[in-house]
Amino acid sequence: MNRKSIVITSGDPAGSGPYITLKAIEECQKAKVDFFVVGDKKIFTKIPVFRRVTQRIKFINVNTPGIERIKAGY
Repeated sequence: MNRKSIVITSGDPAGSGPYITLKAIEECQKAKVDFFVVGDKKIFTKIPVFRRVTQRIKFINVNTPGIERIKAGY
């Protein structure tokens, strides 16, 4: 079977999108899936789940200037 690729956008960096993205990747146990996450890596690294799934993610980091000042609003 060929590897599949899934591209996920993080949504609002101050919302629940980044957390939901990481939890979905964590719950997906399919070994033949490459996850590409589009968003600001600085936001994702603040979420504890990130450490558990980081090996399964290929990041497309948009690197928004000033993103580290955003406060989570969820």
